[in-house]
Amino acid sequence: MRNIINLFFKLIYQYSFKIRFFIAKKVIFFIFKIKKNSLFFKNLSILINNFYKDGFVKIDSYYSDREIEYLNNISNQVLNDTKNANNQLDIEKVDGSIKIKHLTKTYKEFKRFTNDSIMQVFSIIFNFKHISPDVILNISHDGNFYENLIPGVCTKNIADTPHIDAKDGFKRYLKGFIILENLSQENGATKIIPKSSENKKIINLLSLKEKSDQLKNEIKKIKNISKDVSLTGKKGDLVLFDSRNIHWAGNLNRGMRKLLWVYF
Repeated sequence: MRNIINLFFKLIYQYSFKIRFFIAKKVIFFIFKIKKNSLFFKNLSILINNFYKDGFVKIDSYYSDREIEYLNNISNQVLNDTKNANNQLDIEKVDGSIKIKHLTKTYKEFKRFTNDSIMQVFSIIFNFKHISPDVILNISHDGNFYENLIPGVCTKNIADTPHIDAKDGFKRYLKGFIILENLSQENGATKIIPKSSENKKIINLLSLKEKSDQLKNEIKKIKNISKDVSLTGKKGDLVLFDSRNIHWAGNLNRGMRKLLWVYF
């Protein structure tokens, strides 16, 4: 009986999400018309439509070279601060790779770049309200960068296993990243299976702890038979995606992967 009730609420959530996207598209298209063909609302309408269709969207050159230089300078400061034994940073680390979490608690400068209009719109669609994102710095390298601060060689990226992230067990989770250095297949681009969040077996298995092994097996099965997309890009690009889609970090063969993640 409890499983039936859980499934009922999941279906309600699933369809309410689609309705929210539909309404958002219509409202923004209407504003676009009455604002005398405002370029901002036209572009926003296209982004929302593409996100709804694919489960992700990439916005080229979203940040200027000057803004990326500024973000890289702050990120390097954060990395240097990890050497301080008394730092209060939440750090996850493996050879050649580091994730530094909850950065806006200490470095308020990041908020200037992660609370703009487009991010607010997507946050409201996902969460019914605007949520200021958690900011996470992720750097991985082949041994030729940041040797004193991130020792070793990254042979296994953090989060390199195909997985799903969901709020409260089954709800969609908006995530994104700002590309701080050019990102390609060679230096570990994130991979995603578009629209895998719609898979009925995945939806049924989500939030059922006793079926976690089944969920992992189902994710593995879908990954083996599906075509994935590599979220590559140039520094300054912004990527937003529904992380209830199956996704994972690609292999880093050479170079450096440097991303500023935003979790809503």
